[in-house]
Amino acid sequence: MIGLRNILAHGYEQVAHEILLKTITDDLPTLERAITQALECTEPQGGQYLLFFI
Repeated sequence: MIGLRNILAHGYEQVAHEILLKTITDDLPTLERAITQALECTEPQGGQYLLFFI
C-alpha cells in the first residue's frame, strides 16, 4: 500500500490505470472489511483505537 501511494504521489505518469482501477474495485473492499472487523474486536484506548498490522 505504501508503494502504491509513492507511485501515485511521485510518478503519476507511471501508473497503469487498469491496475489501479482493479486494485480499487477488488482489493479496497477486502481491506475495508478487515479494518472494520479489527476495530470491532478492539477496545477503545482513551477514546482512540490502537491497531497493529503485521
